[in-house]
Amino acid sequence: MAKKCEACRNLDSNDVVYSSEWTTGRVFQDNYLHASDAIRKSREGCPICSLILNILDLFLPDWRLKQEKLRLDVLAPDNRPFEVRVNEVPEEPNALLRELVNVQFSIANKDSIPELPNLGTSRILERNAGNANCLRFIQDRISQCTSKHHLSHSAVEAALPKRVIDLGRDNDSLRLHETENSKGFYAALSYCWGPANALIKSTSATLDIFKREIPWCQLPKTLQDAIHITRKLKLRYIWIDCLCIIQDSRKDWETEAEKMGSYYKNAFITVAASSSKTAQSGIFTERSAVSEPKETQFTSKSGVNYPIIAQARPARLWPSPVHDLGPLTERGWTFQEHALSRRMIHFLESEIVWECSSEMISEDGHQIRDDTYSLIREFTHFRSSPEDAWRLCIRAYSDRALSNLSDKLPAISGIASHFQEQKGHNYIVGMWRETLAVDIVWSSWGWVELNNPPQMLQAPSWSWASIHGGVAFAMETINQTTTPITVHCTILGFLGDTPETNRFGEVRYGMLEVSGPLQEAELEYAGELNDFGIPKFRLTALDQGQHLTFFVDTSLAQVDARDLNGLATKVISRKSAPIVPFRGKVWCLWCFTAEQEASDTQEWFGIEPMRLNGIVLGESPENPGIYRRVGSVCTSEHTVPSTVPTKIIRIE
Repeated sequence: MAKKCEACRNLDSNDVVYSSEWTTGRVFQDNYLHASDAIRKSREGCPICSLILNILDLFLPDWRLKQEKLRLDVLAPDNRPFEVRVNEVPEEPNALLRELVNVQFSIANKDSIPELPNLGTSRILERNAGNANCLRFIQDRISQCTSKHHLSHSAVEAALPKRVIDLGRDNDSLRLHETENSKGFYAALSYCWGPANALIKSTSATLDIFKREIPWCQLPKTLQDAIHITRKLKLRYIWIDCLCIIQDSRKDWETEAEKMGSYYKNAFITVAASSSKTAQSGIFTERSAVSEPKETQFTSKSGVNYPIIAQARPARLWPSPVHDLGPLTERGWTFQEHALSRRMIHFLESEIVWECSSEMISEDGHQIRDDTYSLIREFTHFRSSPEDAWRLCIRAYSDRALSNLSDKLPAISGIASHFQEQKGHNYIVGMWRETLAVDIVWSSWGWVELNNPPQMLQAPSWSWASIHGGVAFAMETINQTTTPITVHCTILGFLGDTPETNRFGEVRYGMLEVSGPLQEAELEYAGELNDFGIPKFRLTALDQGQHLTFFVDTSLAQVDARDLNGLATKVISRKSAPIVPFRGKVWCLWCFTAEQEASDTQEWFGIEPMRLNGIVLGESPENPGIYRRVGSVCTSEHTVPSTVPTKIIRIE
């Protein structure tokens, strides 16, 4: 076997030092290839180092002037384009590397290069998403999907939404169409509104006007581009929320919000304006980070020349181009639009990604390396159990932004309806009655907002929907196939203001009646910060003096209240104000025991995994004898102490 080049290691995906495994195969990755080493080995006859230097010459003509400062990140996956990212090492100590260019290169034809057997071919990325080749890519994927992917459904007409936009023959014949329960094919648009006052909308005043004609000139660029795509795909209708829902009618909005999930679920295809910050931004944008393709060649040691195509593109050293889908993935409403779609075209900043329940394909023709980002596949296949899929859904959704805080539950009502169809469970304020005894144990990233807490949400405190920002469920850390779960509390009843028009919509008030072990404790914040600069709390069981692990929901305070006898007292409660030191009485409701999977940190330091899980309650400031949640709690104990009494309590 020929000796490997000491600089580039022959970009061998089976190299013992630099190889790793992707879901799509082996990959070579070296983040420390210095340009000076590549120059030296090129002079000694390494054709691969020579190819890398040729690529630098194409895209950075003056790179040799600072060659000692250049460091190359090289990525070489099996049967895909290779990638070279050129970084300049700054003179300042501890300063970040400065990326100069990122280039992908591939074989220009289907010939195999003996000295680079894992180098694959690639489609050229167009410099504007409106290019005819981009449309051809979408049409090819649709043809493949409808003919061969049984899980994505074939081309069968579906029930049309209550209203759709009839695209007519040209821009002068757009109109709003009342479908009256008819069937057909239609597209749906997923996009960011941006400023609401800059967006054309259907209202009680404009509804009849738009039924006659929707003025093309009043449509923002994103809507115009989506209509253009829909027409090119030979679809007659498109559903766009700002025009197909009467925006000043609360009744119409609530009715349509409940159906919104089914509208995306039944759409033939969803157009996702993933990188557009507002409806004015458009979909067909110039791709500034993508260059025109350039040609070079690889000359083997035997003197054979192989044509190579190279193109500057955004770095793809992350698991996939959908690691960050742009502004669209930051918005709450777009989560269910994505998860419930049959097929989706993601228009990213520098390329298009096709997604259906069977595959995710980049515009360059290659499968996405890591399909864990495929929401469509997750909710079609339920790769985990439906209960775990729901927890995953809430963790992914809860950190997204909403313009109207009251939309926290309505924005996933379509997914909730989908889950109920699958399992038949009973929905209660963002959770399910059948798993509520364990799922009221969730933890928030509330410490992020302790010094600048936002406005309080109107939702029951025991629901994750009462919290700004991300949450995660304790059950997500449990290996349920190997670990027995002992449930300690029982949900006896629920009383709440369930919406009439959308049973999965906003709930401002809801009280749980629960029976379970209730342990008195003291919660203290003395103004200290931990090693990460986060406020440090101390939760102590009063009967045993045991310190418990506490996770705060959001900013807390000790506030004035009245007890059952009408006497003045102080209670610990959530409050929209910066946190200040306090110490007061709380209660731990122990909910279940199950051993967590030990993290790397726990194993390294010999820390016992958490087993006993529960929630921390303070008394309601307004309603004596009723409790409100203030956080979650866990401990390494195997069971609830025998001295802790079981009580029936109410939590609002």
